[in-house]
Amino acid sequence: MTAAVAATCIAGITFSAAAQADTAKVGLGLPLLTSPFWQSYNNYLPKYAKEMGIDILAPVNSNNDPAQQITDMNNMVNLGARGIVVGPIDSAAISRALDSASAKNVAVVAVDVAPTQGKVAMVVRADNR
Repeated sequence: MTAAVAATCIAGITFSAAAQADTAKVGLGLPLLTSPFWQSYNNYLPKYAKEMGIDILAPVNSNNDPAQQITDMNNMVNLGARGIVVGPIDSAAISRALDSASAKNVAVVAVDVAPTQGKVAMVVRADNR
């Protein structure tokens, strides 16, 4: 369910960017693929994005490495992402990637963990009740 919410949120953010370009690309930065939660993002967010007509970059897996996550996010920005959905591994370290994304007007939706610094368009969290 949170994958659908994140896809809808990023769609709203990127469609305003898409008005300025033919297609809006979205990146998906996964912290790891060993939990069912993140596996569901890997399985469903690309599906929902496709249904909404959003061009999604191939999802990346940082393997629980904060430095790799920063590199992955910078790569997504350089590949033309107008929005990024990411599950921050280190809520402080990710600020460098958030600052880089913000400088290029790339909207970021943080999932499950809110960064301690840096700009995000929103934080999406699961209600595990």
